[in-house]
Amino acid sequence: MSLIEKEGNRARFSPAANIVAREVEVMRSALNQLLAEGVADLEIDLSHVRMIDSMGLGLIVTVHNSLKKIGGVFTVVHASKELYNLFRSMRLTQHFSVSSD
Repeated sequence: MSLIEKEGNRARFSPAANIVAREVEVMRSALNQLLAEGVADLEIDLSHVRMIDSMGLGLIVTVHNSLKKIGGVFTVVHASKELYNLFRSMRLTQHFSVSSD
């Protein structure tokens, strides 16, 4: 189960599992709900995530694009060194902020 902390139009989404195909639909639903509630500043905390597959990356990019359309802010925090390198190698760090442990 993912932890969601929300205050006004800001939220922190902390997945408790890897962001992989079998988890993506549940996470997509939770993130879409946050966007529908008016969240414009979203932080994804990857403290408990060790792996992200192509479906998970697609979800992250989709959420970023949704926030970008409304002038929102999207950040990823507490990425492991491996996940940070994945984001960097895919040049996603050029589109949104990613910080590692």
